[in-house]
Parts: sequence; structure tokens; C-alpha cells
Amino acid sequence: MSNTAANNVAIRNILYMIAYATGISGSDAEAVFADTLKAVGKEPFDGLGELFAIILNDAVKREYLRGLERVYSPHEEPLAVLRGRPLIQKSIALKARGTMRLQCLYDSFTANTYMNQIVKTAIIQLIRSHDVSPRTRKGLRASALYLSTVDLLEANSIDWRLVRYNKLNQSYRFLMAVCRMVLEKSIPVHDENGNAEFSSMLSSQRLSSLFEKFIREYYRRHFPRLMPAAPIVDYGIGVRSQYLPRLRTDVVLTGPSYKLVIDAKCYGTILGTHCEKKILSPEHRNQIFSYVMHCAQRNASVSGMLLYAQTSMEGPLDECWYELGHWFYLKTLDLNKPFENIAEQLNEIGDRMMSGLFVHSKDVSERELLEAEKGQID
Repeated sequence: MSNTAANNVAIRNILYMIAYATGISGSDAEAVFADTLKAVGKEPFDGLGELFAIILNDAVKREYLRGLERVYSPHEEPLAVLRGRPLIQKSIALKARGTMRLQCLYDSFTANTYMNQIVKTAIIQLIRSHDVSPRTRKGLRASALYLSTVDLLEANSIDWRLVRYNKLNQSYRFLMAVCRMVLEKSIPVHDENGNAEFSSMLSSQRLSSLFEKFIREYYRRHFPRLMPAAPIVDYGIGVRSQYLPRLRTDVVLTGPSYKLVIDAKCYGTILGTHCEKKILSPEHRNQIFSYVMHCAQRNASVSGMLLYAQTSMEGPLDECWYELGHWFYLKTLDLNKPFENIAEQLNEIGDRMMSGLFVHSKDVSERELLEAEKGQID
């Protein structure tokens, strides 16, 4: 097993990350988090197919009770009585063939929407999976009956760009994220030690993107006063080249005293080796440095943080340094720990920012902090 962050992410935390990353809020969010907590509380599972089957089963029942997504769809058929708009030419053709019916075109209020088709396709795939217990498979068959009028799709032909959300179907966001993991066969599996190991079909880029969205949406949900955002911070560039990339941040928190630019990383190893000495990746260090220095063109009080998903190769890291008038931090989140521990670490960062305090490492003494802020440390 390779030492990547993907191999060290607890399944329950992946579900929490998806729940946050989908960006749902209000009563929909509370229902999703309640169902997620109920499902993940059953670990260890007989199989991950079992876990996702339980989540889909509960979610479909909830959506059925509140009302499945429905749309008006044009429908055409010969009827004995007029309904909608009659199609004169086709009705005449029917009469010429001896059929005493009217060809009618009318709008039907149907649940056969693209998202419901995706949900049903995921349910059928889980029913056919060997990872699902007979009891849960029976529940999935009952849930599939709620979607009896919904068509099936080819799993490998689903175009996720066609999924559209509005104010009435926000609760489908988490459901679509779970269905996508099922249908794209990117479900993680447990290794012999009980840790989560992802199949090769789940790219590091996708997991890294999920981690970034999770951090941003977590602060939006719990620390809205910090105005979490992901702005482009390429300020101070005079003449721009067409080949110059945009400096798009992952998370920027704005506290009463300073801004904190967070660059979230969830792939590969954290530390490299140079002359038999462990060092931070120069690429990552230069990236956060560039973010901070460009952001400082608009706001002098800016700090930067590299926030890594902890891997099995490195232990927990909590470091800081002072460079060119700005504080920089290196921190890790162990995603194999209970989610309460992860939330505690993220809350500590948010609380210190709300109090106007810097997010310093515990290993730095007060004297070193004062000297650094006065520019006495190179």
C-alpha cells in the first residue's frame, strides 16, 4: 500500500467531507448530517457497498416523503378524450386507419428526471453488488419501487454536467455525490489494518479537490464571520502575459486583525529529502509564499498556512516561520481520527482568528514571537 493521504482517510470522515463539500445548508443540511451520522455510526461494515447502500436507502426514503424532484415533460399519445392540445394532422391519420382517437400533446408532471435516473441507476448497481447484505438489498428493492416510473441510465454514459440544482432540489447534492462514488467505482476499501484505501479509479486530484472544498465549506458553516472565500489574489501584476497562471487560492479567512490564506493539500508525501535532511516541498512553499505576497498588496496583515492531510509516512506536524514580515504555518489533519478531533483542530484556527490572535505553533516561545514580529529574526 502506497503512503498517500488517500490510504489514511477514515470512511466516516470521507462522508463528512462530502456532506460539507456539497455546500447544503439549513434543514436540508441537518437532515443529511443526521442520516450520515446514523449510517457511519454502524462501522465496522460488512463492506463499503453496505455503507453506501444504507445511506442511499435512507436518503431515497427521505426524499420520497418530502416529495421527489418532478418536472413538466411534454408527452404525446392517442386518447379517447381530449387532453392538452390536439394534433389535427395526426388525428386525421388515426381516423383514416379506423382508430377513433385523438392524438394529444400535453405536459406530464413526472418524476422521471435526470437526477432521479442517476439515483435509480446507483440503487440497481448496489443491488447487484456482492458487498450488500440480503437485508439491506431488500431495503434497496423497496426504495427502487419509489422510482418505478423512472428510467435507468448506462452508468458509463452519465454526463454529470447535466445535473442542475435549484432552490427546490438542494437536498440532492449529497445524494448525487454518493451516487457518483458508487457509479464511477471510486468507493474506498479497507486494508488489512482497517484503514481506508481508495481504488485507483479515485484520482489524487479528485480527493485533493474534495479536501479543499471541505475546509472552505466547514468554515462557511461554522465561522461565517471570517468570510471564507477562494479568491484570485494576483494583485500587483502590472503587465500580464497570456501564459501567466492565475493565483486561485483554496481558502482565505478574514479576521478582525489579519487575513489567513490556507493552501489545502491532500496527496502524496508532505516532506521531501535533500542531503539526507527532511524538508518541505519547495513547490508548496513557493506557492503559499506567492499567495501571501500578492494578497499583501491589498492587505498588509496577511499570513499563510499549508494544511496537509496527514499521511502514514509523517507524523503530526505543527510548525511556523516568519519571513519578510509575514507568518507562515505548516499543519496537518489526521483524517483517520474521529471527526470530533478534526473539527477541534479547525475550530482552534477559527477561534484564534476571531480573537485577533495569530495561529502560532505551540513550540514557539513568547520571546521568539516578539523578536520575529519586530524583524529581529531572519
